[in-house]
Amino acid sequence: MFQQSCLRRILRIKWSDKISREDVLKIAQVPPIQVFLREQRLRYLGHVQRGGDTRMTFQVLHSQAEHGKRKIGGQPTTYRSAVKDDMNMFGIDQKTWQNDAEDRPEWRRMVKEGAEIATNKWIAAEHAKRETRKASELRRLEEREADGEPIAAPAAPAVDRTPRVEQLIRNLATANEVITARNPAPIAVPRLQSRSAWINSQLREGVAFETCIEERRVHNARIVAVTMLEELIAAVPYKHV
Repeated sequence: MFQQSCLRRILRIKWSDKISREDVLKIAQVPPIQVFLREQRLRYLGHVQRGGDTRMTFQVLHSQAEHGKRKIGGQPTTYRSAVKDDMNMFGIDQKTWQNDAEDRPEWRRMVKEGAEIATNKWIAAEHAKRETRKASELRRLEEREADGEPIAAPAAPAVDRTPRVEQLIRNLATANEVITARNPAPIAVPRLQSRSAWINSQLREGVAFETCIEERRVHNARIVAVTMLEELIAAVPYKHV
């Protein structure tokens, strides 16, 4: 509900527009908040798995307490049980997920596809709840009519909200184009070779360590100066005289 409230306020969608929650997410081009949180949790799970057994996070994830007692009643949800529920919802096999997580691009693809599956499930559940509510209201009206109770005049047929939804999507796309035009992409700065890698390459060529440090300092200063000068030239407008 908090996500819907924020999105409706940002997109300026009023309650009188009668736009469903699924259409709000379609306009904003974002998944449901519960799906987004599960997706991020699974992505971090793959990051922990790829860290190796020397990392503390990996050891905690795959460890089990040997001592201690549990309290009577329901137990707090652990991280491991939460990610199991996430994998069930995303259609990821719990028996092979550790091998799949070792391949980062493959794991991200699986999580992304699982997020789409979970989003479709959420949309289907929302449609089912709406149909159930409408059927319940219709059944209640039929029971009141059978009992002879006075019933108000039937409401006007529902208005097709598709044009309104499409208009909001176009407005959002136009706003994104305006923002992109006002804020052009920043200047791409070349990535410098790491200090240790450059020094090692120089040492292998027989250059003294002190000389390497001094040359690296001068080289970095030149790169920074040239980059700042290029940014100033690109940002300040000028004209030929």
